[in-house]
Amino acid sequence: MLTYEKLVEGIFLIKSDYKFTWKCDGILIKDVANSGNILIDCNFKKRELLQLFKELDGKVEAYFATHVHLDHTNFLHHLEKLKPDVKIYCPIPEHEYLLDIDNFIKANGAIDYGVAESIKELFFGFMGFKEIKAVNGFDPTKEFNFGGIRLKPIHLPGHSPGHVGFIIENTVEQQRKILFAGDIGLEAFGAWYGFKYNKLGQIRSDIKKLEEIYLKDDFILVTSHGTQLFNKKPEVFKEILDKINRNEKKVLNAFDPKIPKGLEDIALRGIIYRVDTISKFSAISKDSRKLWLFWEGGFLLNHIYELVEQGKLIEVENKKWILKSPI
Repeated sequence: MLTYEKLVEGIFLIKSDYKFTWKCDGILIKDVANSGNILIDCNFKKRELLQLFKELDGKVEAYFATHVHLDHTNFLHHLEKLKPDVKIYCPIPEHEYLLDIDNFIKANGAIDYGVAESIKELFFGFMGFKEIKAVNGFDPTKEFNFGGIRLKPIHLPGHSPGHVGFIIENTVEQQRKILFAGDIGLEAFGAWYGFKYNKLGQIRSDIKKLEEIYLKDDFILVTSHGTQLFNKKPEVFKEILDKINRNEKKVLNAFDPKIPKGLEDIALRGIIYRVDTISKFSAISKDSRKLWLFWEGGFLLNHIYELVEQGKLIEVENKKWILKSPI
């Protein structure tokens, strides 16, 4: 079942009570200032989409996916089948991932870890993903106008290559603006940077970019996974960076000044994911250990490479590092 939490008049954050790990919250712009009904990241099960369409008298002007991580898109094929005339928008280059999942698998590093086929089985089987037939790729800096509603994308590629947030603004009537920050990492887990294409420097730059935007205007700050801030709270951006820095400290502490260690020596030991979380999902796939090494490995390597650049770790063998001894 879906619940609707009002942000401003006619604009809602939609939440699902479906017991599924890979899901997100969506945005509904319900025909504000002649915009038509606009959906953003409403990645819902078929029965929930039918509930939503009933609420909207079956009318949907456009659908936006902020990026193609499957907690945002694994049920998008239901929308395409139920509403084939609705244009689905997705930022370039990630629109190609929706048409052919192999493009996503090549980009995210699953091939490097030898889990490409296991990932496809997980996506298509356990998660229920299906590729869609048509999608409108858009420049992640392109502005959209629907009636009096302006959607201004904010390109935040640290999370994924096309990932966008949105400034949602009513240009006709006086309303507070909404800053939809997507998956920037304001929730308990923090920022996601576990795939091959992620770079910590870009993640930090994106956080600073959003912070600067947030501080310059009166925004309601909303994210894809639960955060809603109606009152100004600028410290939230520092909190994301602090979590990244705590992860980095844990990675550094996992290394030794004399004994070289590789990725498998430090992974799956609670640095990024709790050990009990890894155990909980071990039954999903026969290759669960390799899959978890893939999920966590990207995070760890991001920190390792940064620590090497900082001179705190030294690579002494191929993909093995030691802690630099203090002088």
